[in-house]
Amino acid sequence: MRRVNRCALVVRPSQPFVDWVRQVDRDYAAGLSDEDLLASDEVFLTPLFHVPEDTEEYLEKNATRVFEAMLHRWCYDPRKWPKERGWGVFQEWLNYEVAVDLHDLPAAPLRHGERASYGGKEPEFEFWESVLDDYEEQVHHVRSEVWSDGLFREFEGSPEANALQTRVGGARLVLDYVHVYRNEPFSEINAELLEDAMFSALQLRGFEIGLDGASIVEELKALFGYVQRVVDFEPADACLELLKREGLSAELDAAMQEAADKHAANKRARKADEERLAAGQALLASGLWAGLQKPFVVREPELGRNDPCACGSGKKYKRCCLTVS
Repeated sequence: MRRVNRCALVVRPSQPFVDWVRQVDRDYAAGLSDEDLLASDEVFLTPLFHVPEDTEEYLEKNATRVFEAMLHRWCYDPRKWPKERGWGVFQEWLNYEVAVDLHDLPAAPLRHGERASYGGKEPEFEFWESVLDDYEEQVHHVRSEVWSDGLFREFEGSPEANALQTRVGGARLVLDYVHVYRNEPFSEINAELLEDAMFSALQLRGFEIGLDGASIVEELKALFGYVQRVVDFEPADACLELLKREGLSAELDAAMQEAADKHAANKRARKADEERLAAGQALLASGLWAGLQKPFVVREPELGRNDPCACGSGKKYKRCCLTVS
């Protein structure tokens, strides 16, 4: 049993919706009580938000899509739907509740069926409108991950991705760096930011997972070619020019190799420190350390026979304490 990275939005009709159903589908609705109609819920999966306010904000931005799905269940003809289908009418016609912890019981993987399209329209780049619009002054760490998931899910099935010889994952690593470390949305990306993200992200983790510069460059070219084609993404031109720079792949390989060498040197230094510490602890535990240390003795300066005696008698040392000793 595995947890699913989604929230479940359970939507149920309220009385205005029930009244509308009885008008547009009188024959079928005549055999149902109001209680039956009020209990006829639908479940929608949303991105995983841990704060209820984030889920409600996401629902508000997608209220029309959810509302139309509920209407479509009872009437296929959009001409009979209410003209206003925004957030305000949604709250009057529908009730909802959110379940955060979802668990997948079956062993079989989750699959997506055909996309539902209501009202004759469907965004060509669905996640772009629903999640990217959530960006304000800062990038929300959960939303940015959801947005990247959506982008790469759409990208996976594109002709640009299918034309790649290899898929190495470097593009996702770079975009995650833009979101997490630079706190920038993808909509604000430019060639300068992309270059910084490429070198910084690959130096952080690229060498650990065996990436190579040529494959990363080709994957990023495909990604920016895709967003340029699908949503006419204006910064894509400058980013693609950067990715065509001669020697860029070799520069990335050199940066990753330098990072790998530093990582290996630090690892060797940590290992040497750990070995020295372990050796010292072993000596202490065995009791040998006490035998290796000799007591410290304070030595007094030696007195000559004719020097004043150190006892303060006023006699010479040879006629005082020296005779006694």
